[in-house]
Amino acid sequence: MRGYRDGVATRLVHPDSWSNLAALAIALQDPAAARQHAMHALQLDARHVDAWVNLGVASWHAGQRREGAQATNQALQHVPGLEAAALNFALMLRVVGRLAQAHDVLAGAVHANPGAWRLHLALAGTARLLERHDVARREVLVALDRMPLAATHDSVAKARPLADNHGELVTQALVATADAFHAAGLPFHLIGGTLLALYRDGAPFPHDKDIDLGVPADVDRPAVYRALGQGFSPMLPRDDARALASREWVLGFIHDATGIGVDLMFMHLRGHVMRLGMGWPDHIDSEVPAYGVEMLRWQDRDWPVPSPPDRFLAAIYGDDWRTPQRHYDTQVSNPSRTPESLPRAITLGLIRLAEAVRAGQWSKADALCQQILAREDVAEVRRLRARLATAGVA
Repeated sequence: MRGYRDGVATRLVHPDSWSNLAALAIALQDPAAARQHAMHALQLDARHVDAWVNLGVASWHAGQRREGAQATNQALQHVPGLEAAALNFALMLRVVGRLAQAHDVLAGAVHANPGAWRLHLALAGTARLLERHDVARREVLVALDRMPLAATHDSVAKARPLADNHGELVTQALVATADAFHAAGLPFHLIGGTLLALYRDGAPFPHDKDIDLGVPADVDRPAVYRALGQGFSPMLPRDDARALASREWVLGFIHDATGIGVDLMFMHLRGHVMRLGMGWPDHIDSEVPAYGVEMLRWQDRDWPVPSPPDRFLAAIYGDDWRTPQRHYDTQVSNPSRTPESLPRAITLGLIRLAEAVRAGQWSKADALCQQILAREDVAEVRRLRARLATAGVA
């Protein structure tokens, strides 16, 4: 703040100075001043691309979304491969639901600036949301080969610490969801990480951000929306095309009071197996042995769980499910993954791997490398793991 005040008081004469002052004002959450500084820079140099980007970001934060997108796009017209412009413009387009256009912006930037790994990674993420899984895989592999391992601005960023009572919040969300289902007369049972934590450890995992429930496939979906109509918010609007395409298999909600997610997986009985799927955008499916339901006593109440729980957990987590495994990724390592969805699961694992590297989460990155290589010999992953070992960060 002191440096910003000194800059404002200085008789600046260079467009770079005004553009940098705009960037500082953005960081200090003063978008109105940032707009003025950026426009001053552009008065001195109408082709100053950083000033156009700063004007775009400042305008967006000031609520002038159209002007923000136009200014950011103007920077791209001058320098088609400019990272800051492409990443911000694509994000703006995604926010307003123009995902395909965001994809095209990033694809054009990658073509103009093929060495920028952030552009490849952003394109991979956008392609995944568009279900262009071949593009997502290609682009994330390029990003993995080019991402630095040094402690850059990206890699030193740390995740927000969880609250001291996070486990209590998970329990609160679980109890609230169970009560809502009971009140509506709807069946459910514990699955996934929720079952594993309560059955093996007797308490929710301290890092859980959601709870996992299985629901019979024939349960009426509108009845689920009604049951969770108070105190819960759907992750996607009910009439959203993505929700409509996925709700045969999954529905997601947020428990409003705690912010904990509620993942409802609809279990389809098909002969001797129970099939469950992730829906949009990955369509990752699993088939576990068909099962009945028994009760698990926890916190003075009975919780329905697959019977026997051991067989279900072995199907999802492997025979060594009793041994805690740090950074275990069920999307990649789930033994019950269906063969046709495994390539998409690996692509998702590759994107998660890139994000772990970006965040400087070295042990997680190395664990993901091992899990992916156990499924498929991916040369880029082998090279990344060798770099992790050489750098001594794994």
